Amino acid sequence: MLTNMSIPWWAWAAMGAGLIVFVAMIAMTIKRNRGMHRSLFASPYALWMIIFTIVYAVVCTPIYFRFRMANYILLDKPHVRPILALRESSRMMRGNRIQLFKVDLHLWLYHGLNVLLLVISYGNLLLPMAGIELPWSADVSYYIFTGIYLIGTLAVYYFLRNRTEMTYIRFYEALRPEEPPQQGVVLGNIFQM
Repeated sequence: MLTNMSIPWWAWAAMGAGLIVFVAMIAMTIKRNRGMHRSLFASPYALWMIIFTIVYAVVCTPIYFRFRMANYILLDKPHVRPILALRESSRMMRGNRIQLFKVDLHLWLYHGLNVLLLVISYGNLLLPMAGIELPWSADVSYYIFTGIYLIGTLAVYYFLRNRTEMTYIRFYEALRPEEPPQQGVVLGNIFQM
């Protein structure tokens, strides 16, 4: 029900799976070309992918952590405009990004299972790249790996998603400033009128 607005979990899982595939492709290229020097510099796109991955991690990760609480602010205060929620999230996360990163590390099982399931969903592409042939057609393997991915994702969501989101909600509530209770005819206690 509650998801992160800045970058959803599946985008992080896709990036992790892409990084795993990228490292596997480099390892297979090095093995095929019998040496690292000829492998990495023989294909310039590999070097550019490494550079852009590092730049992306350095530039985008702090921005991601800065705006993580914007969705919870919008759920808590629906009258707030989205740009103000982003500003409030930036203010709330100032000095608290490391604590949120530690919370993410404590939830390693949830994030790790999502990445693993994403890698499994690409099994019909990864296994032939590794030289493993399955005894059925490519269409059948596509449906098998997609089915395994969907069943596994359902299980992860059913057993772990609520606990994960409640952890993030508790983190948001710990950072949220206390607001004084509002008194009035509509919002106050009807017995005090």
